[in-house]
Amino acid sequence: MNLSSPSDSSRSLPSGTVLGDYCVTRYLGSGSFGKVYQAVDQRTDLWVALKVCPTVNLEAKFLRQLQHPHIVGFVDEFTADVGHVTVVEYVSGIPLSRLLDAVHGQPCSRVRDVFARMDADIATSFDDGYRRDESASCIVSSRERFNTFCWRVVLRMANAVDYSHSQDIVHHDIKPENILIGFCGTPKLIDFGVGCTGAHDSQTGGTLSYLPERELQRLAGLEGELCSAESGDSCGVFADLYALGVVLYEVTVGDLPYRPVSAEHSIVAAARQALPGRHDLAASVRSNSRIEPGIREIIANCLSASDWKEASPVNSYSSVRQLAEDLECLLLGRPLRHARETRAGVIYRSWLRYRVWLLSAAALVSAVGLMFVADRHVTAVQLAATQEFLEGDHDDSGQIPDEIHVVLFGSGFFPDSDTLRLKRAKLCHGLGAGLLKHDRPARAVQLLNRALVLDPQSGEAWNDLGVALFKRKDYSPAISAFDSAMQLSCDHSAVLSNRGAAYAAINKSQMARRDFEQALRVNERNDDARMHLQLLDSMAIVPTLQQRP
Repeated sequence: MNLSSPSDSSRSLPSGTVLGDYCVTRYLGSGSFGKVYQAVDQRTDLWVALKVCPTVNLEAKFLRQLQHPHIVGFVDEFTADVGHVTVVEYVSGIPLSRLLDAVHGQPCSRVRDVFARMDADIATSFDDGYRRDESASCIVSSRERFNTFCWRVVLRMANAVDYSHSQDIVHHDIKPENILIGFCGTPKLIDFGVGCTGAHDSQTGGTLSYLPERELQRLAGLEGELCSAESGDSCGVFADLYALGVVLYEVTVGDLPYRPVSAEHSIVAAARQALPGRHDLAASVRSNSRIEPGIREIIANCLSASDWKEASPVNSYSSVRQLAEDLECLLLGRPLRHARETRAGVIYRSWLRYRVWLLSAAALVSAVGLMFVADRHVTAVQLAATQEFLEGDHDDSGQIPDEIHVVLFGSGFFPDSDTLRLKRAKLCHGLGAGLLKHDRPARAVQLLNRALVLDPQSGEAWNDLGVALFKRKDYSPAISAFDSAMQLSCDHSAVLSNRGAAYAAINKSQMARRDFEQALRVNERNDDARMHLQLLDSMAIVPTLQQRP
């Protein structure tokens, strides 16, 4: 059990001193009413902690009645020459107060970062003789947020205090110095030296910074008979609840909710000095934006325990059990059962509960968004290069580079927008028409079919496809292509002339004559249609076709 060592330990027992069945190994520090030593139980060879007090106190009596995983366990008590000795289990760890000192006003640090700021021999090693519980999680390397970890510690302390209250025992001195954090992650509540029973709450001990306003008034002698009449068997219970609220504030914000005071000279003067700032403390906490929503309402309800006679049931806890239930709800992301939640608290609780999913979804959306932007950029660059090739001065072989072919027939990771789709269709059409000029109808058919897949409403592309099929002597498919072109916006005179040539090629002279005549009615300057009609009249037709201008 590691305690803060006082500056003057010259009168401590030397190592090797034997008290009863216990051999002292080192001095640990001072408790409420005595000095604490680490020792070895010579009967079991296990480590224990010895608390040596000048006189008998009630701590041993209280610890005998308490058996809880988060309350230091009782081992033995006896009287020796040096005073009354209380033997309790030894906890390998450090007080919460030392962790708070390492935080330095940064309660949002990670637990492992807090330990990294501490002495390496304390943060990374275990004391000799301590049997580490391998099933417990080691907090030294935990990546959990420090204040969340501390909320869980306070939850366990609240469960321990609620249990002690059920046994009619009030701790009366809850503070970070009396909360030991084992390296295996198990916190222990220690030092019941100023404790009392709920039925006889006449205790005036405790630490001023963690006492509620009514306790300070009693210490300062300002409340008189009012306090005696009203406190009875409940004032101490609410003092523990208030102290837990102060600890919650301290681990969340990184400091006390008011200026600390010292009782070096006069307890009465110190109590009177501590009273200013305690009034309306709960209200100031509820309006403090430095405190995260959710925990803010829990802390305020704890601090309202100082005015519990006047407090509303929704603005103050009536027991430590209610605090424990709300802390558990907060850590699990559930609605608080007793404290009144604000809208910000509800949003924050939902964030705590679903933050992993929300962050994962945000990361996924961001990644998809970046991929989409990159894909669109690459596609735009490729299409621009294809446009340059189409408009540029290249050889007359009609050859299309493979990379251009891939651009025209491929696509990005995401479907094309309408603009990109139409642009890709226009490029396929343009290159297909160019291949027709170089008398490469087979390659032209491939490109023109791709253009029509992308934009089936292009009458000119249907006409050029019909021309390419005609040049391949696929007359029936060519006629079908011309039929499709006639249903769309294009040069219908040229399409009629081309379809008439296709009909003439399969010896359908009457249908060919009809198309040629209709083409001339649409455009009397269609010289190809006039020539085809004259040749048809002379029964010596040699069909030629019109591409789109």
